[in-house]
Amino acid sequence: MSISVDRGQDTSLASRLKGNVLNAAGHTSPDLRRDIEAYVTALTVSGTVPPHALPPAVAALVQNTALHAYKVTDDDIAALKRADFSEDAIFEVIVTAAVAAGLARLDVGLAVAREEW
Repeated sequence: MSISVDRGQDTSLASRLKGNVLNAAGHTSPDLRRDIEAYVTALTVSGTVPPHALPPAVAALVQNTALHAYKVTDDDIAALKRADFSEDAIFEVIVTAAVAAGLARLDVGLAVAREEW
């Protein structure tokens, strides 16, 4: 059996999604969103907590979102509210973490597919 792994259009769509999530105007800074993406990518690929510096409340929510979204609790959200994050900013943190985790997993899966098929 053979499978053709052509990321042509998929890469373009994934790149556009990533660019929009990381760089668009929002309630969080693009720098924070890029830091979240780097943190999640390292966490997803290596399975260990990366050394990237995120505020503790952000790191906890990002890690839960990326690895165990079903474990995100009201306490995780409340911690960001106590750190003066608005609900819109919290939403952006969650979306950034989820998109970064999904794209990192896509890249790993496609790399495996290219090697094994």
